Amino acid sequence: MATTPVAADYLVAVSATKVPAPSTSDTIGVPVVLTPDPLDGVNTEVLYTSATQVATSLAALEISALTAVMLTNGLGQNARAAGVLAAAYDTGAAETPVTAIERTISNGWNPGVFALSSRVVATQSLVSAWIAADTLRKSQYLHVVQSSEAGLLTTGKPAALSDCEIFNTKMLYHDDDTVGLDGAFMGFLAGINLSQGPAASTLTLTGTDAAVVTTAETNFLLANDGATLLSKDHGAAASLNQIVGVDAYDGSDWSASVTLVYAGRQVRAALLDLRQTLSLTGRPLKAGNTGIALAEAAANGPLAQMAAAGHFEPQETAPDGYTLAGRVGTYNSETAIVVDIVLYIAGEVLTVSVPIIGQEVS
Repeated sequence: MATTPVAADYLVAVSATKVPAPSTSDTIGVPVVLTPDPLDGVNTEVLYTSATQVATSLAALEISALTAVMLTNGLGQNARAAGVLAAAYDTGAAETPVTAIERTISNGWNPGVFALSSRVVATQSLVSAWIAADTLRKSQYLHVVQSSEAGLLTTGKPAALSDCEIFNTKMLYHDDDTVGLDGAFMGFLAGINLSQGPAASTLTLTGTDAAVVTTAETNFLLANDGATLLSKDHGAAASLNQIVGVDAYDGSDWSASVTLVYAGRQVRAALLDLRQTLSLTGRPLKAGNTGIALAEAAANGPLAQMAAAGHFEPQETAPDGYTLAGRVGTYNSETAIVVDIVLYIAGEVLTVSVPIIGQEVS
């Protein structure tokens, strides 16, 4: 007879912190709950910093019960961001979660990881599809999906979720759609200080009940690049539940995905700083040999810090665990300097390209 498994039944890879190092920023960015809720009726984004604030907003009918539990769980983890942003989209005005993402970026927030206050598969897929459609987005954002699709446990990856099969997406199965597992996972992830080393491949989360799955179903889910929440010990309370499943939804290592996006965000920030510094001194960032050399030097700074912190695996051909090369390319139909980066992480060879458009092209 199949038994309900616990996390201890599964051997999971945990990445260890080695040497701390300073970096452009310490985390993956602001965690964002994308929601069709009206929020306060004035702002399209509201930053929640406490469970009390969430409860007040729920009582005022500004957010739904699902949004509330996602926010509360995101704020309640042992490692957590200072706040979780709720970003609204108006379905009555034909807006989608992508509308909310792009508005959030335009309004000056620094989003890094998204979860959706909806369990509609087609709506969830929109976020992953938006990330996958652009080189820069793939280097900057992560997406956490919670799904109760039965096929994840028995028949394979549902066709309706095919857009989510990218290294940026983590697929979490839970049989209860009202549980904010995605909010808890996202909140913990956004609270990890990545300057001190890579994220662990498995997390212990608080405030969320374990999924009801059999051993056979769990094995099938893990074999198909999903993850779920199991009791950390037999008979344990919700505060002791643990994520099992170390892959992103495309089959790559999730810890490596987090490191790759963190590296992309670090390099992007360094390139933006470079362009701003040159601009302040009246010097343009030109898409030529000089600009390429400057961009390579700027990108190497945060990558060297990450290497010192143990994010990468040294290779004979890449002693620091990474290589980079700048080139002239295009981004958004504009001539740009593109830094192509190869990262050796968790036994995988991953690539990311980060573009920067200069003020003047020669």
